[in-house]
Amino acid sequence: MLGVIGDFGRPNLSAASVARLVNSWEVEAVITVGDNNYPVGGADTYWRNVILPYGKWIRQEKYFPALGNHDWGYPWDAGWEADEIPQFDFITYLEDYPPAQGRYYDVVFGDNLIHAFILDSDAREPDGRSTDSIQGRWFKKQIEGSTAEYNIVFMHEPPYSSCIFGSNQTLAWPFKEWGADVVIAGHCHNYERLEINGFPYIINGLGGANDISSFDQVRPDSLVRYLDSHGAILIEANSDRMEIYFITIFGQVIDNLTIFGISP
Repeated sequence: MLGVIGDFGRPNLSAASVARLVNSWEVEAVITVGDNNYPVGGADTYWRNVILPYGKWIRQEKYFPALGNHDWGYPWDAGWEADEIPQFDFITYLEDYPPAQGRYYDVVFGDNLIHAFILDSDAREPDGRSTDSIQGRWFKKQIEGSTAEYNIVFMHEPPYSSCIFGSNQTLAWPFKEWGADVVIAGHCHNYERLEINGFPYIINGLGGANDISSFDQVRPDSLVRYLDSHGAILIEANSDRMEIYFITIFGQVIDNLTIFGISP
């Protein structure tokens, strides 16, 4: 089992409630979809925003974060250069962190059951974020070589969404064609599940951020939308099927996606 959190890095009651929920689960690891450390990914807020709520997983090296725009620094359009790594300990932490060792990376769980690909969706990623970028070519090679039962992509900015932040078409890679089973993103502070040409995209940004994002123009391929309370994703898998649940801090199961395995 895996726990998935997004947009959680604030010291408030909502984030603490999500952490309490996730810490109660007997999961193999916790994966994030970015914005781990508001407001600017600073070293001065890292302990209270990240280590305090999720230290048990970090100490066991079972915590696998994706980078969000706030982890890179905010605002993101104020004089940065695409090849300039900001002076922040979170990015340094990722590059030194034993299970990760990079701003984007992959890890396999459960005896080759789930292959997780954690990507960096930020425009400041030095290796790029298009399909023909260094990161894009790395991902294509890695996922095409995967022999796991399920391939899950985790990133911060969603390729498709109905929220006020919209969709990021730069990140609309051919995930299905390359072998992925589902993409899980954050950035929008709500929950949404979409199906684009038969392929599922999930947005999970209700990890504790104060402001909940409203929905703007609802896409016709949007199947489930929720913004009433905070929560997290629980993933359970075996060789037959993988179940992906969104569960609120009150224990309500809002959504459940089933993906069947490929083994005979």
